[in-house]
Order: sequence, then C-alpha cells, then structure tokens
Amino acid sequence: MIQNSNKKNSDDDILDKIHSFVEEGYSNREACRKVAENSSMNVETVISRWKRSQKPKEKSHGHMLLSDEKERQLTGVIEAFSLHHNPLSKNSILELVRKTENLVYNWRGESWYRGFLDRHKEYFSERKVKSLRGKRIGEEIVDNCERFIEILPKYLKDEKISWKNLVNVDETILSIEKGVFSQVYVETRDKSRSSKQSLKRGNTLTMMPFITTEGKVLMSVYIISSKREDNQVEMNLKKLGRSSRKSWPRFYAFTESGMMIADLWKEIMLVFQREMDMKTPGVSYAVLQDRLGCHTNAENVMEMKKIGIHTVLLPANTLHFLQSLDSFPFANFKNALTSESRKNLNAAWISKKSILDLMLEIAPQVEEEAFQPSTLISAFRETGIFPFDPEKIRANAKLNSGQAEQPQEKPHKNYIEEMSKILEDYSSKPSEKVSIKVKRNEVFTPDALYELHEEKKEAKKKEEEAKKERKRAREEKKREKEEEKRGKKRKKTRERMESKQKKEKEAQRKIANKCKGCGKLYRSGSKWFGCEECDMYWICANCHYTSEILQQHEENCQK
Repeated sequence: MIQNSNKKNSDDDILDKIHSFVEEGYSNREACRKVAENSSMNVETVISRWKRSQKPKEKSHGHMLLSDEKERQLTGVIEAFSLHHNPLSKNSILELVRKTENLVYNWRGESWYRGFLDRHKEYFSERKVKSLRGKRIGEEIVDNCERFIEILPKYLKDEKISWKNLVNVDETILSIEKGVFSQVYVETRDKSRSSKQSLKRGNTLTMMPFITTEGKVLMSVYIISSKREDNQVEMNLKKLGRSSRKSWPRFYAFTESGMMIADLWKEIMLVFQREMDMKTPGVSYAVLQDRLGCHTNAENVMEMKKIGIHTVLLPANTLHFLQSLDSFPFANFKNALTSESRKNLNAAWISKKSILDLMLEIAPQVEEEAFQPSTLISAFRETGIFPFDPEKIRANAKLNSGQAEQPQEKPHKNYIEEMSKILEDYSSKPSEKVSIKVKRNEVFTPDALYELHEEKKEAKKKEEEAKKERKRAREEKKREKEEEKRGKKRKKTRERMESKQKKEKEAQRKIANKCKGCGKLYRSGSKWFGCEECDMYWICANCHYTSEILQQHEENCQK
C-alpha cells in the first residue's frame, strides 16, 4: 500500500501512483482521489495533472519556439542541404523559421539559434566552407576512388615501395592580410574614424611541403613571384637557411607568377631525390599528388621513375577529401602564420617590410609548430590513405557525392530523405544551355600515365593525318567546284556566241530573202537567182533579165 508523504511529489511520481491504483481496479477519478488523500494534495489538482498528461505533448519545454516535430523537420532540412553540398547559413535558417512561424519582421533569434545548435550538437557544427565546382561533387568520383583503392596498394607492392615511403606533396598560396586586419584594435577617441595603415602586399608566395605517413616533413619549398630587370626568371632552387636534425631542408625559387611550372617542378623533384639519397640511399619513394599539368608531364614522370621517385596521382576531383595536406596541416599552418604575423605587424610596419618579406621571415618558424608529427599522422588517417582504409575512402567518396546512407537511429531521417529527394529532383532537371561531358580518368601510376601519353601522341598523329586528308579533300573539292564553275561559264559563253551568230544569220537571211534589185520578198517557187559564192545575194527573175547586178556581185565575191 502507498504510504502518505508530506514531500511535494513530481508529476511523474503522481502519475505512477495513479497508474498503480488503476491497476488495482479503481477508476481514474477514484485513483486521483486516493492519491490526493495520501499526498495531502487537492483532488482537483491531481485530476488536472492527470488530464494534462493524457494530451499529446508537442513541445519538450513550454517555452520552446518550435514543437518537437517541427524541430525534427527543420533538422532534416538543414542536414539534407548540407549533404548536398549547399549548407544553409545562420541568416538563412533564421529567415526560414521567421517565415514559417509568421514571426515579427524584426525578430533576430540569436538566443534561439544558439539554443537550437546546442540541442542538436550531435548533428551540426558551424564551420567555414570551401566552394567546390559542380564536377567535384559528382557521382563519378565514387568510381574513380574504387579504381584508386585497387591500384595504390598493388603498385606499391609491385614496385617494392614501403608505405612509410609514401609521400604527399601539394602547393598552397600564402596570404595573411585578411586575417591580420580582421581583428579588433585599440583606437584613441580623438580619431573620428578607425583606420590602420596597410603593409605593401608584395608578390605571390606559394609554399609546398613534402610529408610522409610517419608524420615527418622531408623538405619544403617556397615559390616567389619575381621578375628581374633583364626579363629573366630565376628558377634554380636555393637553400633557405640551415637544416638540423630537428628541422628539415627548405628551398626557395622565383617564377614570374609565383606558381608552379613544369621546368621548376622537374628541378624540385631532382633536388628531392638528391636530399633523400643522402639520407636513405637506394630507397624509392612514391609521391602522392594532384593532377596539375606540370605534375603529369609524361617525360618528366618516367625520368623521375628511373631515379626512384614514383608519381602517383590522386583520382580526379577528390582532393578536398583525399589530399592529406588539405585535411589539417595547411589549415594549422595558415592559422599559425596569421597568429604569428599579428604579433610582428607593427615591427614590420616600422621597418618598412612588405607582407611578402614578413611571411618569408615567419613562415619557416611556423612550419615546425604547424606540421607536428601527430597532425600529419592524423591527416593521413582522416583521409584513409594510411593506415590504408578502403572503407573510409569509400565512405568519404559517397559522402561527397551525396550518396551517404543515413543511420537508422536518427529521429529526423525521414525528413532528410524527403528533402534530399526534392533537392535531387531539382538538381537533375536538364539544362538547355550547359552541356557536360563526363570522362573517367583512371590514370594513377607513371606507367599508366606514359601509356596515356603515348596513346594521346598516336591519336594526335592520326588526327593530324586525318586533318591533312580532310584538307586535301577540301582542296580537291574546291578545285572540282572551280573547274565546274569555269566549265559552266565556258558553256554559257559558247551558248551566248552561238545564239548571237544564229540571230545574225537570221537577220542576214531576212535581208537575203529580198531581191537586191527591186526589193521583192522571196516566198517560194523558182525563177530566183543567187550568188553561188555566198548564197546571200538573191534577185528575182525580172531583175535577172533586165539588169547585171548579180553578175557584178559575183565578180566582187570572187575577189
């Protein structure tokens, strides 16, 4: 039997007691009366709580803006947009809620937004996003990754290259001005407007590190945009400072654009081979890199293979989730570079240094802080490259192509699927203006790259021959048309002359049909006399017998 209690009971306790009495055979009202008696509560209060518990609960808390069902709908919509690579911003979400709930136009929703993210932090997080071209999120990247998963371990095994000698290399452009001037400074109240003198930007600076699966940095290269007065660009690598046991060799070079070019890439790879040969003689390395044009030069690739540097290309359009350097290291490096540059900004301004000079001074020091072994190892693990994890690569590929499967336990899974279907239907509408031709690119190894190069060479040769043949055919056809045109012209000229001659003869015939003596018109019959020489001079019988004009004409014709 339930004992009396002077302690105030919670709604859950009261409801449990009512259920207990109901199970003993009491009606709902009698059970409420019993609970009120045993808890010293008003009967009407207990009945009110019981009735309230029977109503469907729409909100987890009475002060919530949206019901639980609407929050699940909103969560599904937000997650669907994110999975289809078109995430919603804070303002977009607030505007969506304001319109659907008919809130006042000046509703800001700051506290609601923070609370919403906190309630659903297991599903969402605020991040900076990177814009991607449409082809980098297409379904074909899944097939490209499958081919890569098949080729990479097989190639390393065939060439007897250890996984610890798998190297990732990539370029990144360094810029610190935006991060430096976005912070808040202390200004005097005497100034009417806040301002800060900018440093001279300087030229473009590109940084390129070589990292291994063991978390080591083998070397790094800085490419500076600079043109000499004699219009000659210095592309020879030069060593930047001294390297020690704790650090790694650093080099720099100049190009006109400050970007990588084919000749410089070859020079860098030769220097990399020389540096590695001094540390580990006779060891081959596989260099994992993107498909930049200078990286895929077949002649350079095969030349590098002969000296133990094997080029392995990442699948097309997968760098944003398969390039290890793009995972954590570059972000850490740029954040540290911006942080360190803030500390030295005023000193650089006083000494009249440009941003380029400041970066060149700070960047080598920041490298060791940003490229920690744990960071590099985590980057390889995150991308699934090492330890080699095909399932992680497949999952990342599907996630970035919009094919990721949703866990069954998500309460808003149905809304994600419904919104995803709407987005897919909308994005699959054919365009009348854009024509996209998808071509699978399965070239990953030096040999395959060289084969592709030879195929392209042969195809180019055939195309040139076909082009010459088409040109010869066009010229032949042109000659035939010109000859036909000339023939038609000659024919028209001939027909025109013949017509003219015919008309002249007809005119002469009309003249000849008249008697040259009396002018009588010849119709038919005999007794007409003509010149046997020209057959154009005729006279009638009367004129023949009365004059000698025909005889005189014949004498002139004979002459």
